[in-house]
Amino acid sequence: MAQVLEKVFNIDDYQIVMPYVALAEQAEAQKFMHALEEQMQQAIMTPGGQGQDFDLNGPTTKPESTPMNMQRQPPANATPSGTLATQ
Repeated sequence: MAQVLEKVFNIDDYQIVMPYVALAEQAEAQKFMHALEEQMQQAIMTPGGQGQDFDLNGPTTKPESTPMNMQRQPPANATPSGTLATQ
């Protein structure tokens, strides 16, 4: 039926109707399932931080310093700690 409509509307060149479309859909579904299985295997192999290999001491790297030693501005309701003349 689909091929008849394809010929009637003269859309043969666009290859809209695909023979054996069920086989193509099954192959696509299998490819999708294979990708999900690979993701699951990678998730299983990723260490979860439990057991003897878990680092209890925390990170060993030094925290990053702010660029050019910039500091946060005091909040707007902070009391002044001096005047310009005394600093």
